Amino acid sequence: VGLLFYLANTVATSMYLVGGVEILLLYIFPGLTIGGPEVHSQTGTFGMMTNNLRFYSTILLLLEFLIVAMGVKFVQMLAPVSLVCVILSILACYAGGIEKTLNPDAGQRVCMYGDHLLQSKFFIPRDNGSVYDMCDYCTPK
Repeated sequence: VGLLFYLANTVATSMYLVGGVEILLLYIFPGLTIGGPEVHSQTGTFGMMTNNLRFYSTILLLLEFLIVAMGVKFVQMLAPVSLVCVILSILACYAGGIEKTLNPDAGQRVCMYGDHLLQSKFFIPRDNGSVYDMCDYCTPK
C-alpha cells in the first residue's frame, strides 16, 4: 500500500505541476512563453510548448522542494513539543484510572434514571444539596 501511495502521489504531483504551468503560460502570463505566444500550438514531443512546460515545471518543482524542506525543518523543531503533549495526555488518562481505582467514590458523578442520563442541577436542592449526595435525589432505590 505504501509503494502504491508513493507512486500515486508522485504522478499526481507531476500532473499538478504541468497543469499549473499550462494555465500560467496559456491564460495568466502568455508572455512568459519562451518563443512567444505563437508557439502555444507546438505541443509535440519536442515542440517548443512542451519544452516550456518542462522548463517551468522544473522550476516549480525546485520551489516546491525548498518549501517542503523548510516545512520539514519546522516540523522537526516542534516534534518534541508535540511528543511531550501526547505523553502528558496518556499519563493523565492512566492517572485518572489509577485514582478512580484507589478511591472509587471520588471524581465526577452522573445522575441516571434507568438508561437515561439526567442533569444534576434539576435534582439537587439549591439550599443544602451537595454533588456527593446527588444519587440520593435522582436514582430510584
